[in-house]
Amino acid sequence: MVTVLLFVGSAAAIYFACEFFVNGVEWLGRKLGVGETATGTILAAFGTALPESAVTFVAVVFGRDSAQKDIGVGAALGGPLVLATISYAVVGFAMLWNHRRLGRATHAIECESKPLRRDQAWFWSFSPAR
Repeated sequence: MVTVLLFVGSAAAIYFACEFFVNGVEWLGRKLGVGETATGTILAAFGTALPESAVTFVAVVFGRDSAQKDIGVGAALGGPLVLATISYAVVGFAMLWNHRRLGRATHAIECESKPLRRDQAWFWSFSPAR
């Protein structure tokens, strides 16, 4: 019974902390004069990155040996890689699936790849594998 009460209490604490966090970001956006769309984007970015960052931080800072610290490094590098791979696949599949509805004559996907190449080259320059 104690486990169930702790679970419910923890869930309630997380919920109220999220409410305060969202309200804080919204008010900060208003104080800084940032539009609602930008504030929502910032909120979404922080909301999705904070749990992953917490796991990475705890593993790297409080890890006792190199294997535990490697878990943090893997989380830091692996998370964005997995998300990018999945998102590229989903967008590509959606474009191929809807090519007629989008008014496209062929299945060829044309995109402006120069900014993507520039961003990936910048991140690659900081890679520890180099």
